[in-house]
Formats: sequence, C-alpha cells, structure tokens
Amino acid sequence: MKKIEALIPHFKIDEIKKALLSLEEFQDMTISDVMSFSSYNNSTAFYRGVAYNVGCLHKVKIEVIVEDDEVQKVADTIFTAVRTGQLCDCRISILSLEEIVRVHPSRSSRRSSFALVRGKK
Repeated sequence: MKKIEALIPHFKIDEIKKALLSLEEFQDMTISDVMSFSSYNNSTAFYRGVAYNVGCLHKVKIEVIVEDDEVQKVADTIFTAVRTGQLCDCRISILSLEEIVRVHPSRSSRRSSFALVRGKK
C-alpha cells in the first residue's frame, strides 16, 4: 500500500475532490490546513489575478491511501486537477506503508472496547 500526500492551493480542493470521486479506486482522504515555506516562497504569487509578496503559503494537504497498482492513476488525477501553470502548483509525495491499523468500536459487546483492524502490504 502507498500513501499519497499532496500540498495544493486551497482554492483547488473542490476540483480535486470532484476528480478523485470520479475514480473507482478512490475511497477516502484526509484534508489538513498547512503552511508551506521554502527559499523560493519569498517571491510574488498570484491569487485570483492579484499579485502579492509571500513568505509562507497557505496550502491544503490531502492524504490518500491506495493499493500499489493504483498509485499512478490517483497521482495523475491529482496533478491534472491542480495544475494552473504557476510556480508551486502542487507537491506530491508517495510513501510506502508497512501496515495500517484502524480502530473500530467493537460490536460484539456492550462494553466500550475497541477492535483493531489491520491491513498489510
């Protein structure tokens, strides 16, 4: 299994959600607000046609977990949806996952116990 992390401009999130929902491989994603800083961020950026000087950029980080054979298709879909032709459109990282542990409430008893659901590579 692989984890795809993409740092994208916040105004592109709806387009990416729409594009990913059209894929049958897509199940869910995590969305976080983050700040991105790098040496080239001290430049001029454009948002809705207005130029401004930036140091840190507000970004949205999306995380998607997919099977190994689905990585290219999902990453290409994200890249196509986010591309504007401007500097800093998107940064996509692909990470290998050894194991995924999901905690689900146990339905077998009325006590507040939890069952671990494990997924392997």
